[in-house]
Amino acid sequence: DLHFDFPLDLAADPSEYQDAAVTNLFYWCNIMHDVWYQYGFDEPAGNFQINNYGNGGAEFDHVLAEAQDGGGTNNANFATPDDGASGRMQMYLWFGGGEPEDLLTIDSPMGIA
Repeated sequence: DLHFDFPLDLAADPSEYQDAAVTNLFYWCNIMHDVWYQYGFDEPAGNFQINNYGNGGAEFDHVLAEAQDGGGTNNANFATPDDGASGRMQMYLWFGGGEPEDLLTIDSPMGIA
């Protein structure tokens, strides 16, 4: 029914808000797909999408994005096979610790490099 408004309580166990986590990951994957497309990561460049609408490149190679993957913690990975094969993104559960200032923050573009 295209309902994507799921409850989110970050104080609860992550299993309690899995629908919200999956929706969030889907949203951000689509945003980044569109941003990278503008910078040239399009169909001929081997981007990930099911239908390339006749624009070149191999089709049926969407990203298999896994939210709250149980294979690890405090980490993530992305397998990038050749064009025509699906990429796999595993976003593990993250568990904070310590004070908020102990968390990674990026306050300038240099912080990304």
